[in-house]
Amino acid sequence: MCESEDLDGEVSILLSDHNLSEDELRRIGDAIHVIHDTGLDEEMRFHLLTYYLSRKWPKLLEYEIDVVEPQLQRKLEVTTVYVTHDLTEAEEMADRIAVIQDGHVEQVATMEEVFFFPRNERVSDFIGAPNILNCERCHALGNGVIEASCGDMRIVLPYVGNSVQRIAIFPRDIYVSQTKPPGPEVNRFRGTITSINHSHDAVRLKLRSGGNSLLAEVPHHIFEDMDLAVGKEVFLILKLRRIRAYEGKNTSERNI
Repeated sequence: MCESEDLDGEVSILLSDHNLSEDELRRIGDAIHVIHDTGLDEEMRFHLLTYYLSRKWPKLLEYEIDVVEPQLQRKLEVTTVYVTHDLTEAEEMADRIAVIQDGHVEQVATMEEVFFFPRNERVSDFIGAPNILNCERCHALGNGVIEASCGDMRIVLPYVGNSVQRIAIFPRDIYVSQTKPPGPEVNRFRGTITSINHSHDAVRLKLRSGGNSLLAEVPHHIFEDMDLAVGKEVFLILKLRRIRAYEGKNTSERNI
């Protein structure tokens, strides 16, 4: 790798395993000078630089831009438009999302509103079909976490706001196991398989758990190694960070 006096020590470490040309190093050095002049603190300057590197050379850094970009937006007090085909990425990075198909804006709303109130069939097809559970009651556990009662299921999720009426979770975000997984009991339940359907991308399991009907997805190669059948009891884990809450106020229609 070529040496450059413009590279900070931490950045040099990040780039040390990559054979960059003199021109690439010069461009990185120029970016460092510009970023140093932003007036941001040292930590945010480093985040901004690594974000720039990950954008210019996607394979150069395995960097969590979905975490860094919102921080940069707040620090720089700017509004950004980010284009992606990845719903999960949009969900993690955006305050509001626009679903666009064939050049037409189908819906502009918060992620929760798109989940619970897709404006039309095109939006529904794009986001898929999440499990939606009605919540009878909930209470705060502190530190931005609540416990919602959905039938006999006590589901913990990150949420700051008023009482939750419904929650949503995608089938792909429900982990299915034949044996009881180790670890804490948070969002772990027993369920019974009521049907098994094979599709081209995954095996879909319909389950009953705590008085609720759930749909879970298992990749084909994993399903083949499992002894699953209708009527069999399994263990379920609902991924905490993938659960979405709806408070009860729908404002999506005014945004079109």
